Amino acid sequence: MEYVLNYEGMLKGETAFKTEAKTFQETGVLLLDSVVHLHGLDKITATLNKPDTIVPILYYVIRHTQELELTTERCNVILKYINQHLDVFKKNKVLLMQLPFYTSFLGTLVPLYNTNPVILPDGLPTCGIDIVQKENGITLLKRNLYLEELYKYLDCRDTRVDNKEEEIGFYCDYILPVVQKLIPWHEVCLQHMEYLCNNLGKMDQRSNKYKHTISLIQNTRFILKDGCYFAATHLYDPQNAVFKAMESPDSFPPEIFYEHNKLIDLHASFSCCKSSCFGCKWPEYLRTYGLRQTVTADMVVQYTHALEKETDKKLLGCHAKVMLDHIMTGRYDDKEEDYRSLLQRIKCISFLPRAGVNETWCEICPLILDEDRQVVPFQNGISITNEMVCLCWTSAVFLPQWVDPDYYYGRQRKEMIYTELGILKEPTFQMVVSHSINICKHQFKNAEITADFADVMEKIYRYLNDNRKSHEQQLIALKTVPCVLVENNSLLVMPCRISSNIQQDGEIKPHLYKLPEEIFHFCHLFLLLGATDTPSLDQFVYVLDELHSITHGKRSNANINTKIQKATKGLFLCPLGSWKESPSHLYLPCNKYGIGMNEDVFLCDSREVIYRDVPAFKTRIKESKLNILFDSLNFGIPIDKWEEAINAMSQTIRPRFLSKVVEEEIDTSDVMNVDFCYGTGMMEHIQSESFCHGVVRLFQHQLHKNENTGDIDVEAIENSIRQRLHNIKIVHLPIVKTFLKYSDTKARLLGSEEEKECFVLQQTDNITIYIQFSSTNQVNFIKKLTIAVCDVIQDHVKVDPEIVLVLQEMMTCDLFDMSDVLDRSNIREYTDCLTVGGDQFFIPQPGTEIPIKDHHLLKQNFEDFEIGEFVGYESSDSEEVLLIYATIKEIMQATELQSEESLWRKKYKIDIGNDRILTVPGYLLYKFIELEEIGEETVSGVPREGSGAGCKFAIDVNAVENEIKKKLEQAWKLPDSDRKKILRRLYLQWHPDKNPGNEKECTKIMQFIQQIVQKLDKGDNLGTFFENVYKQGQRDGFFRQSYRFRRSHQSTGFYRGSHRSDSHDSRNYPPPGRDPNSREARRWYRQAEHDFHAACADVSNVWTCFKCHQAIEKGLKAACYSAGYASSQSHDLNSLARGLTSNISNKAGELENLLGPSGSIRLRYPDRHNLPNIPCDAYGTSHASEAKRLAGEIMHDISKYITILC
Repeated sequence: MEYVLNYEGMLKGETAFKTEAKTFQETGVLLLDSVVHLHGLDKITATLNKPDTIVPILYYVIRHTQELELTTERCNVILKYINQHLDVFKKNKVLLMQLPFYTSFLGTLVPLYNTNPVILPDGLPTCGIDIVQKENGITLLKRNLYLEELYKYLDCRDTRVDNKEEEIGFYCDYILPVVQKLIPWHEVCLQHMEYLCNNLGKMDQRSNKYKHTISLIQNTRFILKDGCYFAATHLYDPQNAVFKAMESPDSFPPEIFYEHNKLIDLHASFSCCKSSCFGCKWPEYLRTYGLRQTVTADMVVQYTHALEKETDKKLLGCHAKVMLDHIMTGRYDDKEEDYRSLLQRIKCISFLPRAGVNETWCEICPLILDEDRQVVPFQNGISITNEMVCLCWTSAVFLPQWVDPDYYYGRQRKEMIYTELGILKEPTFQMVVSHSINICKHQFKNAEITADFADVMEKIYRYLNDNRKSHEQQLIALKTVPCVLVENNSLLVMPCRISSNIQQDGEIKPHLYKLPEEIFHFCHLFLLLGATDTPSLDQFVYVLDELHSITHGKRSNANINTKIQKATKGLFLCPLGSWKESPSHLYLPCNKYGIGMNEDVFLCDSREVIYRDVPAFKTRIKESKLNILFDSLNFGIPIDKWEEAINAMSQTIRPRFLSKVVEEEIDTSDVMNVDFCYGTGMMEHIQSESFCHGVVRLFQHQLHKNENTGDIDVEAIENSIRQRLHNIKIVHLPIVKTFLKYSDTKARLLGSEEEKECFVLQQTDNITIYIQFSSTNQVNFIKKLTIAVCDVIQDHVKVDPEIVLVLQEMMTCDLFDMSDVLDRSNIREYTDCLTVGGDQFFIPQPGTEIPIKDHHLLKQNFEDFEIGEFVGYESSDSEEVLLIYATIKEIMQATELQSEESLWRKKYKIDIGNDRILTVPGYLLYKFIELEEIGEETVSGVPREGSGAGCKFAIDVNAVENEIKKKLEQAWKLPDSDRKKILRRLYLQWHPDKNPGNEKECTKIMQFIQQIVQKLDKGDNLGTFFENVYKQGQRDGFFRQSYRFRRSHQSTGFYRGSHRSDSHDSRNYPPPGRDPNSREARRWYRQAEHDFHAACADVSNVWTCFKCHQAIEKGLKAACYSAGYASSQSHDLNSLARGLTSNISNKAGELENLLGPSGSIRLRYPDRHNLPNIPCDAYGTSHASEAKRLAGEIMHDISKYITILC
């Protein structure tokens, strides 16, 4: 029988048979029967033209008939045949998978097409497998060893029994992802997890598959707790003490895993349970599945932080012990660095319960350092068993006894724990210091001092003293704390109130104490804290400050006065060096008189206290009610030490000196114009260079005597002495009355008026000496004047009785005897200058001008000079004579000259300074007169007849005239300027005023010179020239006469007035004080004349007054230049006229009074007048007329003054 099958059409679902369907069905049934019953299979197969058509036929029959009965056995026979001939059926893979011949895990026959077939491993629990199959969309087949090749061909996943990794993989791929859906959980899920864990133990734990599986299991949420599923890695092992203490109950697996009996009962109900020891293994299983069983370093840090917030003390102690046991038992020994790192991380976390301290100590002072704090860290903690707790219970934290590493480790390991956790074996020095501050302040404020406190303080003293050398900086904090026990341990005081070496009667209780004997052996400690070896300046300042706080600056009682006296005496007896760092404030005892320590004593700010440094003012300030510092006699202190201490104080606390607060002023109500005859003469005496040099010599003598020249500018002081003496003005008054006034307000002190014999008034650079002169008693006058000069120079020269006697003799001696007076008084010489004949000569510098007052010392004769000789050189070509110093450097040869011409036409090379060498003729050079020639001069080599200045020369007038005629004839061959210089020399040589006793002969010779000049001059007018030369001769004669007089007479200090009254009009023309400056004098006088002419021509009253003031101001300055006084910037006419003649000074004063004080300013600015006036309103026609009259008279007097001097 042959079957025809359209295979291609069957695949498309369209089957066409050439035979009848019935026959096919019957045949098929028979065939199937034959196959099932294994009868005729070979025959039937063999008879088939195509054996691979069996599968399509089976597929068709199964699909289109309902009569075919399939059983597991029949299907396995067919599949076994197909497995044996798999090569034939490979092209029918799809149809094979569509046949429902395959046995599932439940025993049913199922197709494999589109079902993801998986062969279920043998022995795998089947409970809940249907859920696994459904949730994963797979078909689970029973294993059939005869169909392995077919299953493999049909892509069935095969997990062999001997390949445990495949079984584990089945769990990983299919069961673990849906384990939460395996219900009931305690019957299905746990059974699978137990089976999985048992099989994991059979795997190679080093394999990647094992590691991957463990990772999946640890992330699988299979533990049901309170309706939620958790992975084992999310829960903690309750058998770990740390977890048990620190984690909440929700963080552990259900108790069923740890209750053995319940697990046995539970699994006994499992139909497929084959394990008899299931329950006891579950804790191990959970650990395998990732249950947290190890406390990591991060967990330790987390748990310790959690304990910081614990409020239940009992619970805190239990949990802290658990944590400490875990930390201290060294669970990190395999990694020492990790362990050290953990200790570093937790040492500052406050999780340990704070240990309490002895109640006795708490009674002394309760805990201060975080007293409400219940938990403390390891860092800086101290074990409560430490013996030094009494040194720091208020400043340190104490750890419970069970925290001490001694309970856990040996010595070496313990040292590491101490170091890493920062646990202190003993308190730090700073802790002890802070503790001392705490308990001392508490005892000082709140409690009585007990014996226990004294014992504690002694221990603290001992500790601080033993460790003081290396901790001096930390001890600074105790300086301001009352920490020293005194008064038999009944009182605490600050160290600054303690002095170790002080007499018992020197204590000023309760402000200054002696260091008690019982703690004296700690004195080095207390010295570091601010105590002193001997009472210091700051301590006495503190005592006075405290006493001032008590008295509030009011009068004090006797007891307080005693304390004030002790403190003040100690203050002023302190070494001067201690004042270098002066206190910021100071209180000193004073009263309104400063005389005695009486009931009126009160303490006052030192800046408001006045030290009476002027004893003469003692009785004059009684009515002023000033705060006067007590005299040093009240305290038994020498006055020198008293004043040294005051001067050593800084400016911020130094008492004011009475001499600075008040000043003495002359009472001008009784002052009137007086004759300055005696005063002027004496002024010239004390302003002379000889007297100035004598005072400077006294100064140098005292410097050498005191051996003190280190920081003194000697030159500046010498210049200051000279300046002061030159600025002295002497005024004689019938009554000298003074009063005291305040320096700042200028208000007069009541009851301060007093009459005096002498008073020195210093105003800037000007010094006026007022002397009571009611008689002509020269002795009293000199005595008073000496005292006044002492007042002037006392700033630089220490005035003692020796100096007063020397000065008094210097006031009365001749200027030439000044050096002898000083020599006789044994006053040391100094070599800066040489005094000769009463005038001070310095070696002149070539090129400097020869003073006019010294022109008379130049010879007018024509003489030879020697190399190196000082000469006068006439350098000006104008009619005004300018003579300068020069030295002869070389004598030029002049062979062409006749012998009679060589004396005055010979040429010389001279040095005029600054490396300037000139070649000049001899007639321009002047020889200086030797000192011994003064009074013995010769004219043309003819000596005087007799001796003395009044003796006559033996003059041959005819011979002199012939010689003059020859010289003039030769001179007229020279240029006009040189001719006049020769003519001037001849004229001055025979000037009558320069040749006293021969006036008649000299006058005749001068007339002869004029006659010869008129002939030679041929009509040129030289009248003005002769007039100026004649005046010059008068001036030289005057200086020569004065010079000769000083050389030949002994002076009493009054010779100037008496001598000048016998010759020249000395009342109007006194000799100059210093070197005249004729050029500047004439220049200023020309401007003064111009201003005066402008004033006379002006029609404005105020401008007339102003120009008159300007004219006289410039005129007075011209007079000062002519007299050799230094230039002044002053505009005050009285000041400018001081030192000039009485006529000029009196009239200048009248003009100043007329125009008002500061006239040059009042004449210009409206703000110098009362509202609404302006200068034009204040000065009328009468002012202008009077100003012009006075100005004209003053200008006339100044003109005569300048003419004589210049």
